[in-house]
Amino acid sequence: DLSLGLIRYDFGNGAAGDTSELALGAGTAIAGLDVAASVYYDIDGNDGAMWGELSVGKSFDVGGGASLDLALNLGSSLDAADDYTTIGLSAAVSKELGDNLTGSIYLLGEETDGSADGDDLVGGISLSYGF
Repeated sequence: DLSLGLIRYDFGNGAAGDTSELALGAGTAIAGLDVAASVYYDIDGNDGAMWGELSVGKSFDVGGGASLDLALNLGSSLDAADDYTTIGLSAAVSKELGDNLTGSIYLLGEETDGSADGDDLVGGISLSYGF
């Protein structure tokens, strides 16, 4: 599978950290696990920050066209401006909403080491269209 996307981070009222990213990814199934690699490019930042991520996950059918998706993610900055890595666990409930349209609600916990040291617990929603 190949993916191309646009991600918008908007923290409200012009908050610091608002940005947009282009995302390019590739994934496949190996031994019953979903394995993927993605690269993200910050199109709003003046420094053109880049981020890479590898993930391994498993999806479970929970009925009614919905699935529970569990994943382990390892990410790292790919430019000299920032130097940090993250490891995270995520859980998402996804449901097909129509032809090629999927909605998800997710929760992600991660540990960050390096220049952006810290721990985060975030949640969100996503809407994706496949073709």
